[in-house]
Amino acid sequence: MRRVMIGLLLAAAVATGCASPVTGTPAAPPGPTSPPDVLDALPWTTVTDGATRTTAVLPGPANPQQTELPNADPAQQAVTATQYEAVTARSGTVQLFIMLRSPNMTFDSRREVSSVADGLKGTVTANSPVTVDGHPGVDYTITYTSRTSGQPSVVHTRFVEARDFAVRLTTRGVGKDPAEVAALHQRVAASLKVPAP
Repeated sequence: MRRVMIGLLLAAAVATGCASPVTGTPAAPPGPTSPPDVLDALPWTTVTDGATRTTAVLPGPANPQQTELPNADPAQQAVTATQYEAVTARSGTVQLFIMLRSPNMTFDSRREVSSVADGLKGTVTANSPVTVDGHPGVDYTITYTSRTSGQPSVVHTRFVEARDFAVRLTTRGVGKDPAEVAALHQRVAASLKVPAP
């Protein structure tokens, strides 16, 4: 069975068009508030992926785009994903990737963290298993230096494996306050709902 190990090269995602329908409805910001004056003011919006029924509350409207994620195994093809992105001016950028499983393909969460760290040339500062609605996954944080701006950066990720798809929820801050980036990610990650197996 072919095992996919997707390297998260954040700057390399290329939008090629729209895919699954999305619903955007205003929602109250979930989870604890920190810092409240920054996060509460964001236009929190519930996004639902049409193909998988995965939902998350993002800090702004996000339309679906088709994108390709590089495969950590150069012998394998890039992975096509649906991407939802919400950008905040101060606290970071949130991206929700939905990756449908192809025949004879499986995702490898054990290699997820090392693959992303290698792609970013970063350092893993947190890494722990997580279960989301009965699905296994991993939460991890990587610090790195932005290749484009040279600024210190951080990316927080929740990666979840479902039966027919995988979900990657990331919050990236380039030159942002690390505490605000972490608080933003905690809110979004707490809102992530993946249909039960």
